[in-house]
Amino acid sequence: LLIGTFMILAAPFWFGIQEDAASLKEGCDKFNTALCNTANDNYYSSTIATSGVIITIAGLLVASIGFVVNVLRSIGGFVALCGGLLYCIGGIWFMILVYGPASEQSDAYQYILYANIGEVLLPGASAIILGLDAGFLFLDNESNRLSLNLALLMVVSCLCMGAYYAAICTDDSDQLICLQPDGVEAIATGYLIIFWTAFTYIILYICQCCTCNLKDSLCVRLIIAVVLIAGGVVASIGYYVYAGGWEKLGLGDDETFNRAVAYYIGYTILFGGLCVVWALDMALDDWNKR
Repeated sequence: LLIGTFMILAAPFWFGIQEDAASLKEGCDKFNTALCNTANDNYYSSTIATSGVIITIAGLLVASIGFVVNVLRSIGGFVALCGGLLYCIGGIWFMILVYGPASEQSDAYQYILYANIGEVLLPGASAIILGLDAGFLFLDNESNRLSLNLALLMVVSCLCMGAYYAAICTDDSDQLICLQPDGVEAIATGYLIIFWTAFTYIILYICQCCTCNLKDSLCVRLIIAVVLIAGGVVASIGYYVYAGGWEKLGLGDDETFNRAVAYYIGYTILFGGLCVVWALDMALDDWNKR
């Protein structure tokens, strides 16, 4: 549900990018300018990402019917897996094309590149993991489920938090050129909390023999779950505020603004929802067993 909601809200964003890239490619085909290689790559990468969005939505719809017809669950899971893989490949490729050249000249753009890659990776990899579960029941094992998904949250947090911390204007910043987007402090703080929380669980998971299975302690699980929810809520609030203030950045017309708002609202729901889901899974599953 969370992944499907994001993909539906992100679809206009990627459709808009793909349409702009297609128009630029058409012009290049006519005039054959020096920028055509980049224009072609932008078109192909955005087309792959957009295809990934559509395929993932279709796979999730089929998999949801699989609760009634089991064979459709495996089929839908495989389709969602393919869609998530295409989304990751196309989305990451597109972000590298857009921000890669500037990132070689500026640390700030390097952070932005990493953040955009992380924001593509979370929904794409989540769809892949969900597809593995639907097809092969990969997540029935609690250790696989929590370690894999928390590792994903940790990697995404590591990629994203630098860009949002770098966007915060400090007393040392040049106030004439420093334009701080709304909500970046909350986003960066939320990511920092999620990173260290997930990192702690992963370390406890890897070092079970040295920690006397401390990760299975009810108290430890409750603490990690509460902190995980807190980090997810803080970052989600930041993204919600960031989406509403995106117009201030002056990066496009009203239609572009509306697409970006929908994209970041979808990401808000996805990121916060995943943090809450895995936190509740960690705490309540163990509570029920006891």
